[in-house]
Amino acid sequence: MRGQQLHLAFLEPSEHDDPIATTLCPSARLEPNDSLPEAAKLGDFKERIATELRAANVDRVVLVQTRQHASWTYKNAYNRITAIAALMVASHDLQLGFSTETTGSIGKYIGVDAKELDTVSYVLFGFDKSPKYWTTGLAQAFAGAAYGTSMSPSGNG
Repeated sequence: MRGQQLHLAFLEPSEHDDPIATTLCPSARLEPNDSLPEAAKLGDFKERIATELRAANVDRVVLVQTRQHASWTYKNAYNRITAIAALMVASHDLQLGFSTETTGSIGKYIGVDAKELDTVSYVLFGFDKSPKYWTTGLAQAFAGAAYGTSMSPSGNG
């Protein structure tokens, strides 16, 4: 997730070691509809997220914890928190397992440094070429989704 942009990656455990997970369906990149009033924008965003989660038939959601804090403006933080809230409420409404995981835990699982999730190889996920938005949030989404495949749906690992 970058600001208001939410990257969704849908994976299931791989039956092989390489790739580490299998893509379940196409990924999604969503943004709130800025033409709506503030509260309606949150509700609409939550519904669009829920539509994607429902279509992918997932059983859990992993949110990659934010690393950058200090230099953010109020607007950056507000947009991020609004997007997180929409994702959390959509997950709750669909009764999905939900957890926020650190980049350290995810990086350790994937085999990269926590600060390098944006540069994790797309080959790990079975792609032949770098997908659009890979280095601007999608790689982190796939890394988080891969970590999620190692957990039980209830979030108890």
